[in-house]
Amino acid sequence: MVDPPMGEAPVDAAQGKVVPQNPGVPTDPGAPVEEVRRRRSQLKAAMSSLQSALAPNGDIPTAQWCREVRYATLQLASALERHIAVHEGPDSFHAEILRNHPRLASRVNGLEHDHEVLAAALRSFQELVDRCSDGSAEELRDIRVQGGELLHQFVRHRRRGADVVWDAFEIDLGGEH
Repeated sequence: MVDPPMGEAPVDAAQGKVVPQNPGVPTDPGAPVEEVRRRRSQLKAAMSSLQSALAPNGDIPTAQWCREVRYATLQLASALERHIAVHEGPDSFHAEILRNHPRLASRVNGLEHDHEVLAAALRSFQELVDRCSDGSAEELRDIRVQGGELLHQFVRHRRRGADVVWDAFEIDLGGEH
């Protein structure tokens, strides 16, 4: 084996071939990664919708603002359900990572734990939003604060997920954080 120059893959001199960086791992996970990218994009869009809905808007009545936040929250809940369906279970993306990269087990388990935490935080937020109608200034502030904290949890989860995919496949899922 010939040591490569910095940043290049090693070469097996006897066979004259590049040695894969992660032997036994498909170099192009293909369709599963594309599905993850699509779900990641949908999750980001739902997060952006909630962020926009939470922004103070003195031009609309409070009841309408509450409806818009409620709708954006339902969109995020739906996107999270689809995200979890792609990532968890025996034929999921996480299962594929674990089959090929058992060293990432604790991080994948952490991501799946995140799903439970995110789902619980989202349910709690939905309960708060469902009580909103013509709320007081304090109630609206609480919704904005809790919604911002929820979105921050989602951002951290997406970053950790992208890091795991990078470590498994050396694939960048994209610059949207």
